[in-house]
Amino acid sequence: MQPTFDTDQSRGAFRTYYFSLHRGSVSTPRMSKDVNDNLSLYEELKVVSEPVRAYVAAIFKAEFPLLSERYSEVADMIHAKFPHLEAAFYPFASYCVNVSARGVVTLPHIDMQNLGPGLCCVIPFGFFDAALDCKLIIEELGFIFQVSAGTPIFFPSALFTHYNSKLVTMGMRGSIVAWTGASLFQYVDLGCRSVGDLSKEERNKYHTALKDSVLMGFDKFPRK
Repeated sequence: MQPTFDTDQSRGAFRTYYFSLHRGSVSTPRMSKDVNDNLSLYEELKVVSEPVRAYVAAIFKAEFPLLSERYSEVADMIHAKFPHLEAAFYPFASYCVNVSARGVVTLPHIDMQNLGPGLCCVIPFGFFDAALDCKLIIEELGFIFQVSAGTPIFFPSALFTHYNSKLVTMGMRGSIVAWTGASLFQYVDLGCRSVGDLSKEERNKYHTALKDSVLMGFDKFPRK
């Protein structure tokens, strides 16, 4: 299949294969065009990647139980309403595979379409030296993470500028990224409706409650 985004994309010079349950600018959720156009490949990847998905889901549930429950509820509610739709990387609705001839290097960016009080997951793969290559950098916090192949890392990609450093040794490094778009949470929170479906009174009430809703979202993060 052709990648959804080819080289020279704004996040870096690599290819991205994108499989997603999303809503985007439409009123109801749907599977991404890549899924519908490459259904047999999507089904094959689902089988092959199941151990990885299960591993990520188990860590997510153990370390962030309330947040994991929130993601699962959104995926389950959409599936119940539209049985032909499913989270592509349950409980995350979407995932992509980033590949390059050698090393996937992302430019500094914020994932504006992701949930603010939420997390995405990045799983590097390949053969590289995590102490030297492709370190994950969270710019505003000044954090630098050495993430080895096969190790999932969760972080709030909608809140902080992030990127990874170059592959400086010999080897290859790609990544799988899993997330759920904020518009799906919004859709479920509004009773499986879009903002455009609300009455004027409901819309005003929704916008007035946004701040409290965001703060309640952060309450789902563990507190040490």
